[in-house]
Amino acid sequence: MKTKKVNWDRFARACAEDAHVNWFPTRRGAWCINDLDVVVVFNNHPYEDQPALRDEEVAEFRRRLAAEGIEELAFATYPEDGYSYAMVLDASFDRLLYLENLMTGIVTKTVLRAMKGSPA
Repeated sequence: MKTKKVNWDRFARACAEDAHVNWFPTRRGAWCINDLDVVVVFNNHPYEDQPALRDEEVAEFRRRLAAEGIEELAFATYPEDGYSYAMVLDASFDRLLYLENLMTGIVTKTVLRAMKGSPA
């Protein structure tokens, strides 16, 4: 549990905006914010042809986070159409690689499934 007073929703929104404005060519990524001791996972790829795929990825990611005991502190999108998102996690630098690999694995399964045209 974080003791520093932070408006996590506002922080997540700022991260989503930063991902959209400054990291737009990067489809996905993660940042460790050391002074807040959190990891932010972002996504700039809503699968234009199949927008439900990203929702499925987020749901799977959340299930896996819960299984690992990693708390989601906030989630936000930017701009209003939700093109980019940022998820703030109660996780330290030592979990960054795990979280990046977890999301990469989930995305890889989604892409392979979409390429085969198979249902979820």
